[in-house]
Amino acid sequence: MVSYYRKYFTDNWLTDTSVIDSGEVVMATTIYTCGPAAALTTILKNLGIYTTEAELAQLAETDETGTSLWGLKEAAESKGVSAVGVRLSSDEIQVNYLVVLDIEGTSHFEVVKSINSTMVVLFDPNLGLIEMTREKFDELYIGVAMIFGEAAPMNATLLTDNEMRNIKGSWHTERQMKLKWVPGYWTSYIKVIDRYIFRIMFRCFLIVFFGGSGLLGAHIM
Repeated sequence: MVSYYRKYFTDNWLTDTSVIDSGEVVMATTIYTCGPAAALTTILKNLGIYTTEAELAQLAETDETGTSLWGLKEAAESKGVSAVGVRLSSDEIQVNYLVVLDIEGTSHFEVVKSINSTMVVLFDPNLGLIEMTREKFDELYIGVAMIFGEAAPMNATLLTDNEMRNIKGSWHTERQMKLKWVPGYWTSYIKVIDRYIFRIMFRCFLIVFFGGSGLLGAHIM
């Protein structure tokens, strides 16, 4: 289980994500397919409908910018499952809902595995199962969810197709400040890389410069 407190993922990140698929969840395999992989493929699997990330990515019209809620709705309905996008308070969220979190300015699709007044457990497409405090969840949750195979709560506000098209989920990334030599001077720039690659690079750095394989179990903050 990966914990998410404040804004950091901890608890042996690489190990947790490598063993998380117990047959109930489907991990994302590319930077931009987090919607089909985590949200829809996993939810459909929980409903007894088996498909693939690649098929749903095509049905959802996934591109390099990610997957929209509207695309997920279209893909789900093509598999015979109703889907509705809603604006919903966190108090109305139930297990197996897809929720949208804003993490450092980027939308991410997560599947709710359990939720109570103090803790929330989510399935994340890149990290596997993660847990966070209810306070942190309420901070990240943008008030948008998608419900599959059942009716929306009476007090939910339905999203329009256009609103759903404009909400896209993507991969967790890491922003790094870099220096680049331009003839005559140094200039700085921002480089955005996949967190999975970044953390592998960082752990390799620790091993090379500090030695010992035990560092692989360290918490990366």
